[in-house]
Amino acid sequence: GDEHNEVFRPITFFVSEVGYVFSVYNNFGAEIFSTNNPKKGWDGTYRGVTVQNNNYIYYLQYINGLGQLTETTGVISLVR
Repeated sequence: GDEHNEVFRPITFFVSEVGYVFSVYNNFGAEIFSTNNPKKGWDGTYRGVTVQNNNYIYYLQYINGLGQLTETTGVISLVR
């Protein structure tokens, strides 16, 4: 709510929408956010409701500059 770090999104310079997937999952493995748009990020909500402070898993898939499919996962710590 302070206009700093309001949205989490991967840095996606030179990333095409083709093959791009960015998803966020809760502790139970349920998908709470997903997009195919590299310019869109997660705002810490699920179905319009603010989620709890917690750790969330993200999954990122894209085609790199060499044309190879790249996948990575990590943890987002949501703190308000």
